[in-house]
Amino acid sequence: SESQRVGKIGSYILDIKSYVWTSSEVLDGIFGINQAFQRTLESWNMLVHPDQRKEMLDYFLNHVIREKKPFDKEYLILKHNSAEECWVWGRGELSYDKNGDPERMFGTIQDITEKKKAEILLFETEQTYRGLVNTITEAIYIHKDDGVFMDVNDGAVSMYGYSREELIGKTPLFVSAPGK
Repeated sequence: SESQRVGKIGSYILDIKSYVWTSSEVLDGIFGINQAFQRTLESWNMLVHPDQRKEMLDYFLNHVIREKKPFDKEYLILKHNSAEECWVWGRGELSYDKNGDPERMFGTIQDITEKKKAEILLFETEQTYRGLVNTITEAIYIHKDDGVFMDVNDGAVSMYGYSREELIGKTPLFVSAPGK
């Protein structure tokens, strides 16, 4: 339980026939639930953010149960006790009865909120950077120490007539070579 607390990873066991699950104390904290919370497939789906409820239920019923594949998905929840948004990464594997039918799912759910916030900030920063750099009409090259282009702006694309993909990974010798 200490390892779960440190890693922000809670565990669960789901009975497939009844769709009732049990959870560790850490998972209860991630979901913002207490011992009185009824742990059913429906109650889990109500913890999922409304924008993802249908997607996640379809994923579980079709991908995991029907196709018998592992559960491996990042999704947004609303903590039960506070309605706070929290990103989680759910993982789970099925166990089967003697007929080969899914019997239980054992798994973990990890709070990845800070990681997702960093990814979103990085994406937004990248979009801002691209917007600013691409409004400049002069050619801008970002390159490694050896001169190989890591990125170019729209000005460079326009000036030399190559696509961004054609320029990335090349050197200034490539764009100055005759032939295009």
